[in-house]
Amino acid sequence: MKFKEFRTIQLTVPPAFGDNPPENTVYQWFTEGVNNSIIINCRSSDGVDQVVSSGSDSTGASGATGLTGATGPLGGPTGATGSTGPIGSSGATGIAGIDGSTGSTGVSGINGASGATGPSGGPTGATGATGPIGASGATGPSGGPTGATGATGATGPIGASGIGASGPVGLGATGATGTGLSGATGATGPSGDTMGENVIINGGFDFFQRNNNNTPTGYITTDDTYCFDRWIGLSQSNPSQTMRWNYTTGTSASPGPFGGSVTQINATAQRIGLLQIVEGCNSFPLRGQTITLQASTYNDSISVLRCAILEWTGVADTVTSDVVRDWTNASYTANNFFLSSGITVAAVGSSTANTIALSATISSTCNNLIVFFWTASPLTQNQSIGLFDVDCHVGGSRVRSPRPIADELELCQRYYEKSYGTNVAPDTISYNGATFFVAWATIAASTSGSLFNASTRFATTKRTTPIITLYSPTSAGTNQITVNSGAAVRSGVTASYVNESGIGYLGCDNTSSTAATADLWCAYHFIAESEL
Repeated sequence: MKFKEFRTIQLTVPPAFGDNPPENTVYQWFTEGVNNSIIINCRSSDGVDQVVSSGSDSTGASGATGLTGATGPLGGPTGATGSTGPIGSSGATGIAGIDGSTGSTGVSGINGASGATGPSGGPTGATGATGPIGASGATGPSGGPTGATGATGATGPIGASGIGASGPVGLGATGATGTGLSGATGATGPSGDTMGENVIINGGFDFFQRNNNNTPTGYITTDDTYCFDRWIGLSQSNPSQTMRWNYTTGTSASPGPFGGSVTQINATAQRIGLLQIVEGCNSFPLRGQTITLQASTYNDSISVLRCAILEWTGVADTVTSDVVRDWTNASYTANNFFLSSGITVAAVGSSTANTIALSATISSTCNNLIVFFWTASPLTQNQSIGLFDVDCHVGGSRVRSPRPIADELELCQRYYEKSYGTNVAPDTISYNGATFFVAWATIAASTSGSLFNASTRFATTKRTTPIITLYSPTSAGTNQITVNSGAAVRSGVTASYVNESGIGYLGCDNTSSTAATADLWCAYHFIAESEL
């Protein structure tokens, strides 16, 4: 054991320098020892150590044993026996007593007996509060031995040590991990849109490919023929006039919004109407569903504008489009106003304040859905009806949300496509949009033959193999093309090898008096129609 101790001592004559110490010198005495050897040194203010005396210490009388510290208070309340806490480390060695009168340090005192083990800690759970530090033991007499180390605490607090400082407090057993409460369930988010897609195509009447969309004179529509894209005009006896109408400007000019206008143009009063047939693949998903037909209407007569949701139960996509059996019959049921065969009347309604909203649940036998609008009483000459924003969907009433215009055109072209511009009527004299090709061999006048390199791809796949009508860009009339680099027109020309995707080639019969000369270009327009 090695130690060193500095003391401040009032000296009259520093023994290291005899009777004549250097002036202005401050001395500091200190002793150091190794085991039982003691060396007394003197250090001056200039840092010089002088050995004054050395020797072995004599054994002094044993100091009295320090009192055992009182046991600290117990930890938390006793519960289920917890696991024993770790043993506390030994307390720090107490401060040495002041030198005794004999001057030499006595031997170390005998260690005090260990304190009794404290009781077991509290039950497993939250950690108990730390016990208080035990009071320090009384200082032993001068020169006495070091007091015994305080007893090692168990789980509870450590008892007070003797002369030395008390040992560290023992730790209770670790409590069980607590589980936090679950958070409250968040509020239910808003419901998504449960309404279905609008099964009506061209419900905004944006497209009228069979006519020049911008003409103010309208399009003469005979009974049970197509007019606006996807819409069929029905009339009681004579043709009507149909026209796309911009209802914000009062003209037919683009852009919209548009409506479909039908005018009774005959001197004799008659009932008129508009009908659309929904393709089978779009009708089947409606079975068992409640749907809503809605539209805005215009009527410049006193006649009530009626509407109906009908089901075609015959062969799918082979529909009798003229669904009226008797225009004068006021009983709007099958075999009365409507046909008796293949028709189920799901619902009938009428316009109120220029608005239609009609609901029906579709049966399991519906193969094609049909919507029909008509005048209940005859219109006089030049009286009109109009439809706007027609929408038919699964669910209740809503504000119609138009599809992107390119998507709407593609839906229309599934049933009717032309090579002319959208706003250009078929059979217009124009090369714009025509298909050009070069005749690979001469087909003589009054001779049949084939023009094999005259194929055309459709912009949209058709519902089924379409009916093709050909037009010459330089002469009005059907089933003819321009030949000989624009110098002549060959008639009796039909499309061959046609499917839903396009035209394979053209065939010429032997009725034309005009030859198609090899190596000269030819041109044609077309209409591809695959309506229901």
